[in-house]
Amino acid sequence: TDSSGKSDGFTNEYTTNDLTITKTVEGNQGDENKDFNFTVEVDGATGEQYKLVVNGTATVLTSGTAVDITLKHDQSATIYGLSANDTYTVTEEDYTIDGYTTTVNGTSGHEATGKITANTTV
Repeated sequence: TDSSGKSDGFTNEYTTNDLTITKTVEGNQGDENKDFNFTVEVDGATGEQYKLVVNGTATVLTSGTAVDITLKHDQSATIYGLSANDTYTVTEEDYTIDGYTTTVNGTSGHEATGKITANTTV
């Protein structure tokens, strides 16, 4: 038996994905310059950290800690490095009193929550 060759061994792959939050203002009376407030949270392993970029400014988001962000029309925020076990929650403040109807991915509501297994936009 020839034992001079090496086996390929084991390969471990850890896959992460990114969550992008976008704000779109529609309608004749919609104010595209208005600041809209969101609360963002990721629940993963205790102490796990994620990169959060809001309008080009990077910060650290820690698992289990909610962060408030502000977006205007056509602005976005991205959370990098979510695994399939991480749960995200994005909640937009209620602007019904200002005449706005909020939808999340086409469905009435103020909150998006879930897990991702591919790069995702809400």
